[in-house]
Amino acid sequence: MRNQFNARWQPNETNISAQQIEAGSNTRIPSTDGDKGRPARVETSPSKRAGEAHALIRGQSVTESKTTISHPPDNRFGSGHRLADKHDFRRVFKQSQRSRDKMFTVLFRPNDAKTPRLGFAIGKRNCRLSTGRNRLKRIVRESFRQHCDVLGGIDVVVLNQAAAAMASNRALFDSLTKHWNRCRAEKHDGAGKQ
Repeated sequence: MRNQFNARWQPNETNISAQQIEAGSNTRIPSTDGDKGRPARVETSPSKRAGEAHALIRGQSVTESKTTISHPPDNRFGSGHRLADKHDFRRVFKQSQRSRDKMFTVLFRPNDAKTPRLGFAIGKRNCRLSTGRNRLKRIVRESFRQHCDVLGGIDVVVLNQAAAAMASNRALFDSLTKHWNRCRAEKHDGAGKQ
């Protein structure tokens, strides 16, 4: 049976002409000199790609953001910019000023330090999926980091509203920018009254 099978197919393989092979051959065979017609691929560093991604999130084109990609080392969101323990949170919840819109509620009060500090109260009730809550935290953290230098010495706790879960990144950044401006204005008004 095997010999009959081989006998049937062998003549077909031997009767294929070289012209048919060349005409139907569309395969690419790699050579030692490479593909001369294709431009070389330029690799970018991971930090540059990350900076370009942040620029796109902020709504800038990559060419506009070339000057804003690099941040000074003191503009990082480090442990000194976080509300660390429950006493700090309790102090802000107990006696604070409030800024609210359909995306976020921002509670803030002056602190003794010269740097602003941020805490989260991103609740499951208004954003069911953990991926959504993590996205909100990343956006709040990035927006806060960008505005640290103008906020001064305040403690801030950010709570999410139901509309924030479905909002675009651009809308969330715009909402937070308004909140930071209100915090700064109220802080200066409060300092002037004292």
